[in-house]
Amino acid sequence: RAKGIALNMLPVCTDVLDDAFSDRLYKWGDNEQEKEGQPGCQAILQRELLPLKSDGENLGIFDVRSLALPEVHGEKQKSNGYSDLAIGNLATLSLPDTRDFSFGLSAALIELKTAKAPLKHGQLLLQLISFSSISNAEQGVVVLGTDCATKWRLVYFTKFNEITIQQYVCGKKCLDDLSSLIESSAERKRSLVPSSLPSIEETQFPEDAEDPAHSSAYLNAVAHHLAGLFPSEREDLLPMVDENRNPPPMIYL
Repeated sequence: RAKGIALNMLPVCTDVLDDAFSDRLYKWGDNEQEKEGQPGCQAILQRELLPLKSDGENLGIFDVRSLALPEVHGEKQKSNGYSDLAIGNLATLSLPDTRDFSFGLSAALIELKTAKAPLKHGQLLLQLISFSSISNAEQGVVVLGTDCATKWRLVYFTKFNEITIQQYVCGKKCLDDLSSLIESSAERKRSLVPSSLPSIEETQFPEDAEDPAHSSAYLNAVAHHLAGLFPSEREDLLPMVDENRNPPPMIYL
């Protein structure tokens, strides 16, 4: 749990959709570096994922290696980072001088690893949180961690304050799920919002709250309302009226 967000780690998905998919995977050389393998991996992902749409817009896959994600702060720590590829708006991001729009107009990031490099759990989580703060898709975004060979992992929001992590055995199944998450990113953005707080009806409060005769009723109404918002604090919130004090006591949250 970090920044008030719960993690939901699902069992590894062992579904195999296409036995022949292994013939279309990237073959890493013994000493091949990530930047050397990226063009081949990108070609595989373009072949398997495109054409793809989100909110009616055609998407493409773009190199974002030199673009920094926003810093993530929490518990006196901060982290910023980079990713490798983004899946975003094809029409706009294909134009000149729009590369700096890549994160804002994308619904997915792809973190590439070599065959020898492990996926980093914390890195993918931080990328998702940071990416969601700058993308138009907000919490409808998704991050794929892969080597386009044997490593396949998706990280995405399933609730406003919950991130789900799903590992796959079959790359084809992972990419199918990635496509579904991207295609539904706008819908998920609209649904992944915090629960609305109850409103305070004006009829709950006296019109002249400053009248000493009304102060107790006013504070009682506030206390009951706050107790409804924060049930775990009910015992502390309800006894808030001190009729011997003038003016009425302050309320601190």
